[in-house]
Amino acid sequence: PTNDKSYSLQFPSSDVEFPPKEFRQDKSKIAQRVGQTLLPSLLTDFVWSLLMKLSSPDDKIASDAASILKFTLEFHAEKVTRVSKIVDTIYRQLCDNNCMKDVMLRVITLLSRTSPKKVIFQLMDYSVPAGDTLIQMWQAAGSEASVAPHVLKTILLILKGKPGEMEDTLTKEKRLSPDVTDLMPLAASQALYTFLPLGSYRKAVAQFFPQLLMTLMFQVFYSNELKLTPRNNALYAQDALSLLDCLDCTELFYYYGLLYCKTLSEYNFPQFPETLRYLYKLSVEGPRRSEDHVIVVIFLTELLNNYFRDPFPEEFLVLFTNWINDSNPIVSKVILQRIAHMSPVVNKIENVSSILIAILDAFLSKDDTVVLRALITLRRLLDKLDTMTYSLGTRIGSSYCPLMDHINGGIRSMAIRHFGELVRDMRQYTWMLNDVILEGLVPLILFLEDDEERVAKACKYTLKICTSQLKWSTSRLLEDENYSFEMVVLNICNNLIISHRNYITDLISDTLGFLWSSRTYLKRASVILI
Repeated sequence: PTNDKSYSLQFPSSDVEFPPKEFRQDKSKIAQRVGQTLLPSLLTDFVWSLLMKLSSPDDKIASDAASILKFTLEFHAEKVTRVSKIVDTIYRQLCDNNCMKDVMLRVITLLSRTSPKKVIFQLMDYSVPAGDTLIQMWQAAGSEASVAPHVLKTILLILKGKPGEMEDTLTKEKRLSPDVTDLMPLAASQALYTFLPLGSYRKAVAQFFPQLLMTLMFQVFYSNELKLTPRNNALYAQDALSLLDCLDCTELFYYYGLLYCKTLSEYNFPQFPETLRYLYKLSVEGPRRSEDHVIVVIFLTELLNNYFRDPFPEEFLVLFTNWINDSNPIVSKVILQRIAHMSPVVNKIENVSSILIAILDAFLSKDDTVVLRALITLRRLLDKLDTMTYSLGTRIGSSYCPLMDHINGGIRSMAIRHFGELVRDMRQYTWMLNDVILEGLVPLILFLEDDEERVAKACKYTLKICTSQLKWSTSRLLEDENYSFEMVVLNICNNLIISHRNYITDLISDTLGFLWSSRTYLKRASVILI
């Protein structure tokens, strides 16, 4: 065996007896015999030597070497080792404008039959964007339909990586850098852009469509996050997506998934069942990265929105319920919005109570936009319910109360108004909500003086409903032409003394909590109420 630096073929001396003339002329038989005789390491040396002979100045030697090399790999490519080194050597020779280009590209094709993973991994290890030479090698590696599935599997494996992602050995945390040399996922995306148009890949693309679709969507997001300059590192994942018959989208944020999904839905793409199963699998198993999770959720919800109206698959409802309080606020908002769209068929959902409870839990989110979306979604569901979920009425009402004092004025006004609408919806069962009404009475009174007009109006609206349900004559005092904060407070206090004296201590305690507020109007209103 020879070492890496010196590969030579020892030709027989003139006194060695040759096989019959016809055998010597049949290079196919020579290749077969040699391949059967030599061990893998020696056969690799033999192939390497033939590869070196392709550069011989003697055209006859180069031609014979080319013929024997092709025949050897036709019959025994599976025995060849050091495939990556051979591929790298061919790449460097082709970059030098080797005159035997067609032969070398054929070698790539033959090696890809038996070692597609090694060939593809080596071809992905060069700088991006790829030049003409590398693209020709890609085309040679993927030119045969029989290897297409293996090529796509290998590329999908590479595309699990995130361009420029490095793991800090001290903190074990992953960070991004556009300066790192390992950008194989970018090369793999460009390779897909090369492979997908090939007719030999049509069947394989259909087979791996869900994986290709989602992987490329992940890569578009990764590339945008890495802030690669389009001139130097084109967004090949985005280009490859366009070859999957998706809409070419220029907006590189999470919601581009909606555009792709809408386009697929409009064309009734045949891979829908497989795509749905794959998305469900990703959802249950959990994607490898949090940003992947967001994209999966966005795409899955939009896909379901376009294909399922009634009935809605129960297994997806379970996922949706769990996602309402996801750690990523984008996921929570997407799911809450999707559930709101389900309101027309909410009466046919068996586990609607579990969904309502999950939405109530979302009221505690630290993200204001999630809280607002949860409020809107809950109201839409309650509006469509044929029969109020009375067993949850008290819990729903109590969940509104803490939000009445929220720092966000939009949340305050919406929680107050929705509280009134809940009381109105349950007017035949007011006795169930009496305690909750009294629990929310202090903020309803104090925020009548809110600086934000929308909050003050919401308080008037809800107090009219609540005082009417309690049979108090307060409503006319809440009309704009009659309104006086002091008179409203006096009227409510008189009614409390008459009908709910035992609540007064608790109401005073609640009011004292607002005395220390930094908001002047709350201090003033609290003093008046006490």
